[in-house]
Parts: sequence; C-alpha cells; structure tokens
Amino acid sequence: MYSRSDHTTDSLGKPNNTGFFVPTNSSETMHHALLISEVSREICAMMEYSSLPAVARTCRALHDPALDELWRDLFSIYPFVHLLPQVKPGENQRTSVRTLTSQQWTTLRKYSARTRSLYMCMIDDLPFFDRFSCLSNPPGPDSFFPNLRTVAWYPDNHLAMLPLFRLLCGPTLTSLSAEFATDPASLALVANLGTLCPNITDISISAPSEALSDDLANALSTSICHWKDLAHVACDDLTVSALEHLSQARNLDSLTACASAHLSSFSKTFGAQELFFPRLQHLHLYTGLLSTTTACFRGLRLALKEFRLDLFDAEEVFSGSSSSCLRDLFTALAESCSHPCLTRLYLCVIHPHFPSPHSAATIRDIRPLLNFTRLRVVSLEGVSTFTFDDDDIAELASAWPDIEELALSTCVDHPVASLPTLQSLFRLVSSCPKLKALSLVVDTTTLPTPLSCQVGRDVRSDILEYLCLGNSLINSPVAVAQVLHLVYPALNHVDMSVWNKEPLDGLPWRDRYEVCWGLVNMELESLGERSVCFE
Repeated sequence: MYSRSDHTTDSLGKPNNTGFFVPTNSSETMHHALLISEVSREICAMMEYSSLPAVARTCRALHDPALDELWRDLFSIYPFVHLLPQVKPGENQRTSVRTLTSQQWTTLRKYSARTRSLYMCMIDDLPFFDRFSCLSNPPGPDSFFPNLRTVAWYPDNHLAMLPLFRLLCGPTLTSLSAEFATDPASLALVANLGTLCPNITDISISAPSEALSDDLANALSTSICHWKDLAHVACDDLTVSALEHLSQARNLDSLTACASAHLSSFSKTFGAQELFFPRLQHLHLYTGLLSTTTACFRGLRLALKEFRLDLFDAEEVFSGSSSSCLRDLFTALAESCSHPCLTRLYLCVIHPHFPSPHSAATIRDIRPLLNFTRLRVVSLEGVSTFTFDDDDIAELASAWPDIEELALSTCVDHPVASLPTLQSLFRLVSSCPKLKALSLVVDTTTLPTPLSCQVGRDVRSDILEYLCLGNSLINSPVAVAQVLHLVYPALNHVDMSVWNKEPLDGLPWRDRYEVCWGLVNMELESLGERSVCFE
C-alpha cells in the first residue's frame, strides 16, 4: 500500500498530482498490502479443521472466515443432516425428522451458501433416508447450494439418492465427477444434465458395472452436446455426434474414453476433413483390442502432449500376432500425432501371466515411436517380451535425448529373448543425460570389459533416482553392484518391489533372485558409504 506524503520525491519515486508516490520503474513496483478480510481468510485456511468451530464461536473478527473455511469443501452431506431437528421419543411422526420452519431453512442456507465443493460417497444407511428426503425439498425457487462449483457423486444406493443429486445441480456447477446407474430415472437425469448444469467444464461419468452401456452413452452424449466450454471429459463411451461436438471444442484439453466402435467409426467418417480436437493435449484410451485402438487413430490429426493406453483382456497382445499389432498401433500413432508435441507415452497391459513365447517384439515394432524425438516419458508396462540388444538400446537413446523416465520391461522370458547387457547403461548415460528413472531387464552375466569400465568413469549419471532391473539374469551380485555404482554413483539400491507383483511374484526361482539382488543392494549401500568417507 502506497504512503501519502507532502515531500517532493524520495528513493521510491515521485509524487503525482494526488500526492501519492509512483514508482519510477517496474523494478521498484510496490505491492498492495492484504486487506483485513484477506488476512483473516489466510489465518483460517492455515488452522486445523477441528479448531474452526470454536474460532467461529469465540472470535467475532474471524467468525465469517472460519465458517467459510469450515463449510467450503465437504466430504459428505452429513453436516447438513445433523442440523435437522429430529423427532423425540414418543412423538407421533411418520419420519425421523420434524418439518423444518422457515427460520431453520434460513440457518441451513447460511451454511450451504458457503459450500464450494462436495464429495458424496454414500453407504446404505436407511435411517438417514428421511433426512435426505427432507433436504431434497427446500422451499422457494432459490438454489440450496448457490455457490457450489465441484461435485463428486458416488452413492451405493443410486436410485434412492437421485432427488438429493438434483438438489446439487445448478448453473454455478462447473465440475462433476459421478457414477450413475442405468435405470430409466437415472438415464433421464443424465440426459438432462446439460440443461440442469449448463456451465460444466469438467465432466467424468461412469456406470457402476464395468460393461459399456449404450443407454448411458446416448444419455451422456445428449448433455455433452449442450456444453460449449468443456476442458476435461472422462467417460466410458460417447456417440458419434458427441465426439463430433468435442472435436470442435476450443477448450478441450483432456479426453478419457473407451476405444469403442463409436470412436473408430468417428475417425473413419470425419477424420479426413480437417484437424480435429485442436486443443486436445492429453488422450487416455482403454480397450481390450489393440486393433480397435489403431482404427481410432486412422484419419485423425492430433497435437497431443500425452497419450495413455490401458489394455485389458489382452489375448491379442500375447498371441503370435502381438508384434504386428504393436507395430500397427505405433505406426498409426506416428501418422496421426505431431512428432514435436508428444512428450509422454504410457502403454499398460493388464495381464496375470507371462507373455507367450510367441509374443516377442523387436526394435522394428516400436521404431515408429522413434519419430517422437521430444519424448520425456516412455512406459511400456507388460506389453511384450522385447528382444533388444545393446545396439537397439543405443538406437532408442539416440532418438530420445530428452528422456527422463524410461520403462521398457520388468519381466522377460529369457529362453526366447536376446537381452541388452550392462554395457547398454553406458549408452543411455551418454545419450540421455536427463534420465531419472529406468526399468529395463538386462543380462548382467555378461560384464563390461575393463576398457569400457574405464571409459565409463567419464560417463556417469548423478541424477538417476530409480532403477528397476526386474528379473534380469545375475550370477555375480558384487560385480554387478560395482558396475552400477560406477555408472550411477548416487544410486543406493535397485527396486525389488516388482517381485511382489504379477507376474514376477509367481516365478519358481523368485527366492534365488531376491537373494542375489538383495546382495546387490547391500553392496551398493556399502560402496555409497565408502564414497562419502573419501569426499
């Protein structure tokens, strides 16, 4: 806050015709002091939540800020339920709640007007239904939550709670994450969300079951077409008309959806006409077939920063045609997405067993990804058994000089796979100086030559924070630890948590591997302590 003065000038600047000093240049700009109300809000925001009621009762200056903070973000509707007048024992009432007076509704609205976000995860609590029903019918036309911005809605008893959900809808709502059943009443409500909540920008809608519902997709698509300023959309499926609407949305930043027949037919029908999804930066698809996902990309032109694919029931991936399916997907991705834009790529295959011996993929299968030269994160979890060698790793490293996180494999079927050796780590350090996290199965039984180790003393990384070598072959734990310490002097352990996850947790030789890699970690810790002593 500037100070008034009758002096002509000082080091801060010169006065204008009002008598206030004005800074002479931008480097001397002074900031306005916080108002008392702003200071009060900051104080309450830093308080323990349990202390706010007492502060509101005992401090007049902090009364309103404390109540604002107390009721701003709620994780249940129960705070309002507990304010309702309950029937006393012996009273002849059909419900457990008395009829609210006008004054009692005014008290409730005093608190509900302060609520900005509400998370609802209901349990099947029958005694509370009367109270919920009472709250669902406030008198007058005014919204019960006039300032509500964000709602997360995941009840166990969907149909019974619909009247209460309608209470939350309104023009102030901009973010909705919810789960709806597929009964007629719920579907009608979903189809009407575009009218009830016209200003939604973030929407996430799903069904309780894992199966896709055409009825829910149709209902949600009706509402999607009403929203003009959508920024984030997550849903199971959408119709072609809704996808066409989203493709023209100027603010759409992220889309999560199933790679369904609707999405693939949309790309075939409209993809060749113009650049679709002009602002889309983050695309997350999930599917049971790689071929369906590949079809979704054909004809589209995207400028993604991040692409994520979750693959379920992936028999196709682990069949003999696995490598060609991967190659087709990555080729379609490279043809559809701007090469300089994509920086993050995640492909996760959810499966309970080892990949088939016939599912081995080579560098040729992922070579289309090498076109994306600005990738910072690449994660291909459980995709296949990769038959990489040292030259393949060198090719990857040269193509991705900015890579920071690289997860290629944590489990490899050794009898059918050729593996890179520890020598490949030198290549990665040399070509990828920003690499902080690495997951790669290597053959540690082939140790680097003395000459390469000597060269490696000048090729080291002090920034690697995470190293996972999965079920890498190992015979000499101490020698392996010495090489790792040479390449990554700051590394104090190799991650072994993957041995508690599928498919590694079921390996018959798991005990031997855990012993060997445990010895590696002990030696790494010892080498690290010795290095500290010599510094």
